[in-house]
Amino acid sequence: NLNIFGKNFEKTKFLKPQKGPKKNLLKFAEENSRINLDLKLNKLKSFDNFANEIKKIFQIKDSINKIEAYDNSHTFGKFPIGVMIAYNNNGFLKSNYRKFNMKFNIEDNINRIDDYYMMREMLNRRFKNIKFLEEIELPDLIIIDGGKGQYNSAKKALESLEINIPIISMAKGEERDAGREILIHDKFTHRLNEHNPLLHFLQNIRDEVHRSAITTHRSK
Repeated sequence: NLNIFGKNFEKTKFLKPQKGPKKNLLKFAEENSRINLDLKLNKLKSFDNFANEIKKIFQIKDSINKIEAYDNSHTFGKFPIGVMIAYNNNGFLKSNYRKFNMKFNIEDNINRIDDYYMMREMLNRRFKNIKFLEEIELPDLIIIDGGKGQYNSAKKALESLEINIPIISMAKGEERDAGREILIHDKFTHRLNEHNPLLHFLQNIRDEVHRSAITTHRSK
């Protein structure tokens, strides 16, 4: 008797058709399984290739297995929210997504919410208890939208928490067109060819976190 998780499958029949429509259906299912496996393996290979290319361009030493991206949205400072998404070799990790309802922090003595404040607030809330919560899986790379100012703001936030995670900021070019992004990391600035698959990979992550921010903001 076949017994799985306490369930008895004694009456279960296993069929192996030798010809006819059922045989063709089985071949179709096997082919679909093979195609899906190939897609999965190619996705894994692509992620590793992209990660290695990022490491080479920006001289990042450690392995990149998980990426987190951050963005925010507000209406002239009102109803501010921040979001975080995660990505690894399996694709987008929906279960890891987070949203941050922003509030003024009196201790910061600010009178308005801007992108710099929101970035610091998001990263602080994401990582401030990291030393006490071992179950939190750290990313190996952080992607943010913005220029040198946003990059410096994010870097200072992590430094204040004594956390060392590489950050890449994606700044729009002078014409603010997709494909003209400038990538910023530490002392490096780099522009990829608009047809470079790595740029498309990073744009896909940036677009997903931007979509998530807009959707969450509209709901709020």
